[in-house]
Amino acid sequence: DTDRNLWLNPREAGLTKLIRNGFTAYDKSDSAGITGITSILETATGEHYFISSDCYITRLDNRRFTSVRPLMAKNEIPFWMNQSAFLDHAGQWWVSTDQGFYHFPNVTRIEQLRHAQSSAIYTSRDWLPGNHTCRIFEDSRGDMWIRISGMQNGLTRWERATGLLHQYSGA
Repeated sequence: DTDRNLWLNPREAGLTKLIRNGFTAYDKSDSAGITGITSILETATGEHYFISSDCYITRLDNRRFTSVRPLMAKNEIPFWMNQSAFLDHAGQWWVSTDQGFYHFPNVTRIEQLRHAQSSAIYTSRDWLPGNHTCRIFEDSRGDMWIRISGMQNGLTRWERATGLLHQYSGA
């Protein structure tokens, strides 16, 4: 992180912050949302977010954790392989499930994701080659590159300027 600490996530064991003179360990007694971590994010302002395999987004503020599961259909299961959520430069959250890919508007606090309606849900009906997103990358234009798991032609770009999806083949 920007303080030169190293964050480790030994899967189901919680989190460990390795600092110059030791470490701090966190487990489910600190927050249920910090087990099964799939991604660790740090924003430009130094906020730390931890994404769990069951799609809890957890923020750490002064040794206090706040965990939230975004508002999604009750039968949707987060797609646990690799990244299940991503925060883009505009403060918008992208969440992958087994039924598609949610795009949430900018919220000022993650607690708002409990009730925030997604601005879009992308599925194979919307030009995604499948519904199981496994990687998300934001390029310098703010376009989102989405990799679909297990598909040879599983690369799609969401164009920020138009909101359109563009699918790419192996060629």
